[in-house]
Amino acid sequence: MKTHFGVIVLLIGSLYPITSEAVRCYEYSIASQKTQCTGEMCLKTALSADGVTVESGSCVSASGVIIGCTDNTVIGIKTTTCYCDTDLCNGAEGLGRRPGILLGLLLSALMSLLIAQ
Repeated sequence: MKTHFGVIVLLIGSLYPITSEAVRCYEYSIASQKTQCTGEMCLKTALSADGVTVESGSCVSASGVIIGCTDNTVIGIKTTTCYCDTDLCNGAEGLGRRPGILLGLLLSALMSLLIAQ
């Protein structure tokens, strides 16, 4: 039983990297192609107005930043700002960690424990 618990802890720990390590991010704006930069965290910003959305991405320092997205609307312009800390997480594919992977691993581990007993 202790062996199974250790394996589960290692699996979960491997999904959450230490944020002080450098991550690779996409760096792009309206008029540029996507390139890559290295920083503490990645930033993705989207501005939307009248059905038009403009996105940009960059590397930023992690000082006082909380992982996740915030939305603000001022004078009809919606701004979405997202911070993430995994490699290339600020691309068009989506942001941040994928909780479905973690949930799937946890359920698989629990099922294997129940079957083994």
